[in-house]
Amino acid sequence: APAGQLWSSLGDLGRYAAFLADPDPGVLSPDTMREMATLQSGTPHTSPSHRQRTGSACTPSPAR
Repeated sequence: APAGQLWSSLGDLGRYAAFLADPDPGVLSPDTMREMATLQSGTPHTSPSHRQRTGSACTPSPAR
């Protein structure tokens, strides 16, 4: 599996997507959700984007 050998059912993926679309702050704080959506590896100086095997790409946002 391209997701680090993680497996899930379609129902679980749907519940996860629904949670990401409307997160419960009692489960994950807004700060944690923001951090989860922020690029965690690489820098604009090492590579402008990193292509995943799934066909998606991670492109860093401009420095703050």
